[in-house]
Amino acid sequence: MNKMMSCSISIRIYLVIVTVAVLGVPQMLHAASLMDQVVADSPLQPSILVNGSSGPLTVSPSTPLTVSIGLSPGSKAGQLADWWVVAYTSAGFYSYVYPGGWTPGIVTCVQASATAFSGFDVLNSTLPEGSYTFYFGLDFTPNRQLDVDTLIASSVQVTVSSSSTNFTGNYSGNWYSSGASSSSGGLSAQLTQSGTAIQGTVSVTGTSLGSLSGIVLSGTINNGTATIQGNYTLYGLSLKLTLTNCTLSGNTLSGNYALSVNGIVDDSGSFTLTR
Repeated sequence: MNKMMSCSISIRIYLVIVTVAVLGVPQMLHAASLMDQVVADSPLQPSILVNGSSGPLTVSPSTPLTVSIGLSPGSKAGQLADWWVVAYTSAGFYSYVYPGGWTPGIVTCVQASATAFSGFDVLNSTLPEGSYTFYFGLDFTPNRQLDVDTLIASSVQVTVSSSSTNFTGNYSGNWYSSGASSSSGGLSAQLTQSGTAIQGTVSVTGTSLGSLSGIVLSGTINNGTATIQGNYTLYGLSLKLTLTNCTLSGNTLSGNYALSVNGIVDDSGSFTLTR
């Protein structure tokens, strides 16, 4: 085998290895975010917040974002680890490298022992429109490579949108029937907005069927107006609650509702809620 052929094969092998590594990184990081649900059972507790919130959060491009991290090491205190502070964006991956700041790609933040701290800011800035996932974690195979098998991480999601409307919040108020009975009742909702998607739960009191609790909702936002709906089963009946023309003015959410039973509209009207 001549040197040129050997070099060509080596380059191809190298490219394959690099390609597999790069393509595998997003899946690895997103898999790491699933570890949030088991962090509570871990001896080590990493935390990452955006504007003091664990998210998901939606802000305008003019809103400054502060990303802060903290750590409770538990029984891992003093153990050497690779630290990772990574942002996954539409433009790719970025890493916070201590003490220099943010850099493209996936790079170790620092290699250090697990130590307790809180409220260390890694970002204070506005961001362009888009979706962002920030990760903070430690892996205990200190080789400056991302070792998912020993990684314990937390994440937070942020959506930056030019729409100033943010439906996220806990609401309570009333519904008002437009039917002949002119009845009314209570309505409470917990909504979360992520980009143009909205989801949550709603509970209704005072209906002809009694109280309806924990109806799961999902929908979309278009030009600041939301349409959300959810299905519910009660006494063998199939119910569907649809909220339309949902608009937000300050902390007041208003719109129209329709409640269907087995595909037939049973009642409709308006609602007004505050958060």
